[in-house]
Amino acid sequence: MIFKKTNQASTPGVKYVSVMLTLAAGVFSTAAEATPAFARQMEMNCLSCHSQALTTLNSFGRAFKLSGYSMARGDKSMITGGTLNTSLPLAVNAGIGLKANYVSSDDAAVRDNLSFPAGSAIFFGGKIAENAGVNSLWNGDGLIHFQATFAQPVAAGRAGFSVYGSQGHGPFISTESYNTGLHKELSVFENVGRTNAAQATGVGSGPASGITAFYGGHGLTLAGGV
Repeated sequence: MIFKKTNQASTPGVKYVSVMLTLAAGVFSTAAEATPAFARQMEMNCLSCHSQALTTLNSFGRAFKLSGYSMARGDKSMITGGTLNTSLPLAVNAGIGLKANYVSSDDAAVRDNLSFPAGSAIFFGGKIAENAGVNSLWNGDGLIHFQATFAQPVAAGRAGFSVYGSQGHGPFISTESYNTGLHKELSVFENVGRTNAAQATGVGSGPASGITAFYGGHGLTLAGGV
């Protein structure tokens, strides 16, 4: 699936278009589908969780994240048993993302400049137990971020905790699900350093790790951690 995002840069006469191609694969599964990993788990298309300005989330996407990525549809076979009475999915979701940048400018030196691939990444995540899931991103430099979340239904919402680590996405990666740019991947603008105070000051970016407890429901998310 192709994601497109266009924004006018601060330099007059320059326009950037970024395109992301995402392919999904089922690891240890007999079938693979050309959809992102979470879409495969939910058996739904990408826009069921995302708005047109990918990668921003809509209300269903926020509910999916706060479930610890454990929501699923259809027959998702689980391996159960053992002394701890745990369960693991028979099919683990993974995806590959490739990004291309196209630059159009009034400057003849950079006019119609296409770079591909401008970036690549491997996504791994999804349901790992009844009320738990993971989300991780890898690229050529290694692990970019990892998040493991446990979430239990409570009072028309979900409460739980998230253990996370990130090289550059800051502490808000753990439970932030609104499109304000606190978590820079969830922003309607690509230049989040100019549109969000936390990103502009560096509070919302850089290396971070910890644990966050949260409650999400009724359109409100409360979180705190160390």
